[in-house]
Amino acid sequence: PFIRRPRAVGRFLFPLGVFEMHRYLIMAVVIAGNLVVVRTVNAAIASAGFNDASGLNSDATADSPYEIGDFVDGHGAGEPGWLSPWSGGATQVTIQGSTVFEGDGALQLTGSSGINRILSVPQTDYFQITQTMRFDPGASMVVYLDQSAPQGEAFQGPIWQVHADGNFVVIDGTGNACIVCSGEETGFTWVPGTWYEITLAIDVPSQTWEFFVDGMKYDSPDPLGYRGTPLFLDRIRYQTAGSGPIYLDQLVFLPEPSTVALALFFVLAALGARTRRNR
Repeated sequence: PFIRRPRAVGRFLFPLGVFEMHRYLIMAVVIAGNLVVVRTVNAAIASAGFNDASGLNSDATADSPYEIGDFVDGHGAGEPGWLSPWSGGATQVTIQGSTVFEGDGALQLTGSSGINRILSVPQTDYFQITQTMRFDPGASMVVYLDQSAPQGEAFQGPIWQVHADGNFVVIDGTGNACIVCSGEETGFTWVPGTWYEITLAIDVPSQTWEFFVDGMKYDSPDPLGYRGTPLFLDRIRYQTAGSGPIYLDQLVFLPEPSTVALALFFVLAALGARTRRNR
């Protein structure tokens, strides 16, 4: 079904139906008062499923795009929207199949490790990132969205953190490339062994962003800002430093829903409601 529960999209909160409307190009017809979806085409900017034989981006080739049990460095070739596979992680970021949210694989990040991946198309407009994560006791992590070249604090955008005390923290930057940046506790907390959907809604032109956990928006005192002043955003980086493992699954980059997509969704919703009333 199109609608399940609220989810963050772009600068607003819409039903999952709108999220799916823009994640897929949908061709539909109304036959005898019933909405029939005849074709869907993936329209995500980029996605990573960390799967092999089942789930997001899985294929029929063995150990592709990920080999369960291997380290993530060099994996992910063929997934849509990326310039290259994952880089980094050494022996501390593993593709494993015992703790997953969807499909047959998810990443496990342990100790002091860092991985990154670069988009094939740098983002200069509004877009959204959604990732599903789980944390074990002692977990600690920082996630960066930045410009891959040139790089450094002056080219970093949104930054958020997971603290070992169970808090989600955001960095409200001022574009001054702060070396020691103050964080804001969001009021959201995590419980070990629970999967969370973490979403960033990013406005590149204004260099501001919003932070959501399970569809609930952090009500910041003022718009969250970037650490630096990047010209675009094209890289995501995960840096861990805690004693507990972190699991990452189902990473998706999406454009902001267009006016046409939103209008089409509400037209289809109205048609559906009218059809139900007439039955």
